[in-house]
Amino acid sequence: MKGYKAFVYCKYRQQALAHNLILIYSKKTINSLFSYFEGGVEKVNVLITGSTGFVGTALCKFLKQKGFDVFALARRESIYKIAHIKGIEIIPTDISSPESLSISYPQADVVVHLAGIFREFKRKKIDFETSNFLSTKHALIIAEKISARKFIFLSALGASPYSKIKFLRSKSICEELIKNFPFDYLILRTPLIYGKGDNSTAHFIKLANSSIVPLIANRHKKIKPLFVEDLLEAIHTIIKEDNTISRTLDLEGPQEMTYKEMIETIAKISGKTPHFFYLPRIPLRLVTRALERFSFYPISSDQLSMMDEEEVKSEDFLKYYPIERHSYMNGIKKILGEA
Repeated sequence: MKGYKAFVYCKYRQQALAHNLILIYSKKTINSLFSYFEGGVEKVNVLITGSTGFVGTALCKFLKQKGFDVFALARRESIYKIAHIKGIEIIPTDISSPESLSISYPQADVVVHLAGIFREFKRKKIDFETSNFLSTKHALIIAEKISARKFIFLSALGASPYSKIKFLRSKSICEELIKNFPFDYLILRTPLIYGKGDNSTAHFIKLANSSIVPLIANRHKKIKPLFVEDLLEAIHTIIKEDNTISRTLDLEGPQEMTYKEMIETIAKISGKTPHFFYLPRIPLRLVTRALERFSFYPISSDQLSMMDEEEVKSEDFLKYYPIERHSYMNGIKKILGEA
């Protein structure tokens, strides 16, 4: 009998609590709560910009597999890159264009802003101001418009207003813009991200399979390349966390390596033994200045300078969100289908 009374009392308390919630929260908030939880399982809507890029495509697929509702912003001419991903909703728009602000968007709890460029082509009117700054500004306005509770921005390691690198200065400006908007944000500063479908990795694999490999990087410059699957897991962790406090964090791979060591690792897995030589810096810079305007040329002066610049460090991502990361060798083995 006592057990029955306890059950009735608990049931009554649950009903009273539900009644009080209805009194406290507005209709809009209640609707938001019910959309956030479905069948007792957390249900989160995620809006992704830059969804057709290397990271964006992987993130759309990854989050959909995790059970999230995914809304992918994509230019009309690039939709084919993600059309094969089942279950995502594609919104055709150019986030850097003013027209992106005039269309309606579904409600989303989280906005992941990946859109941007790392190299300018002035002839094609592709520049950092339009592609990085305006796309970020518009993404923030849209996030505010749809009442997003969290904004995740993929920045770059070394972003600083004092950097000699135009790309890194543009990322720093975007970071400051984000800090002025009224929602939680997480700015992720990352180094080189590698994975299947990444142009840099494809280029490294090609070099590793060559007998002679020219190197353009500073021979002493070391980076900690980050496997794309680790980045996806990091973003997933941030989305799941309810207590996100606005921060700027560095997320790097576990190994510090030179570009030569990265290519040597790929060559070792492939059973190759390439021979390396370094291109002289001054002639290389002169050639790059002359040819960087053309898209066939693989590098810009800005990117060349990044290989020399010391990186400005922020707090470590792992301090707040401990995740497992792949060694470079294990990441490459996955890409080559050997793991």
